[in-house]
Amino acid sequence: MTSEIRPTLSAAPAADLAQATVDQRRIDTFERLLSLFPAGRLVDLGAGHGKLAIRAARMGWQVTAVDARTERFPDTKAADFRQADVRTVDLNGYDLILCLGLFYHLTLDDQRSLLARSAGTPIMIDTHVAVGESHYAASLGELVTVDGLEGRWFGESTLPTASWGNELAFWPTPDSLGRMLRNVGYGVVLESDPWVMSDRRFYLALPAGYTSPAMGVRGATKAWVHALRFRASARWRAARTAQV
Repeated sequence: MTSEIRPTLSAAPAADLAQATVDQRRIDTFERLLSLFPAGRLVDLGAGHGKLAIRAARMGWQVTAVDARTERFPDTKAADFRQADVRTVDLNGYDLILCLGLFYHLTLDDQRSLLARSAGTPIMIDTHVAVGESHYAASLGELVTVDGLEGRWFGESTLPTASWGNELAFWPTPDSLGRMLRNVGYGVVLESDPWVMSDRRFYLALPAGYTSPAMGVRGATKAWVHALRFRASARWRAARTAQV
């Protein structure tokens, strides 16, 4: 099976898109992809400000939001916000793993470790990749090959949105990202269209043989009962009123 992620049909957007445009594209793409799954339990890795975690809660998900930094956590009970290092947090027991705005802040070893720990669970990734023009070109190195994987090293800053504990991060090419995902058992890797930025895209990876829990009467009923219970909870009410 090929490990390539095929190019999308649309042209890449400009490298200098306005931040408001980028933010709206992220929200739109995130909600469209999330709506493909019946609501269940998800973990949002590197949740930061928690805005996407809250949006997931509004869509009926029971959300655990994880970040090593807590200063941007919102004051809400819409999700279970936890301080933890994404490199060691337990990823078992979830129906979906979110890795949004995090992957490109990790080293190559930490990326491969995270994907190995995620194996068997659908994962949604929103990340910069080593392709085309980049708004962050000044912080990117030349294209290199490490352990057969192509990408560019990215010099991290000291901003509160930067990496946690590493000065360099790895931006894989789309093909190398696809290879990493398939190496740990993801049989299908989908790329979003349109892209969020000229070098930033959403990817949805499904484990080999994955079947949605909503398939069939039993699964659909289970998802429906879960949604009803969640909508009766205090966390659901908090999600409806939280600022995003």
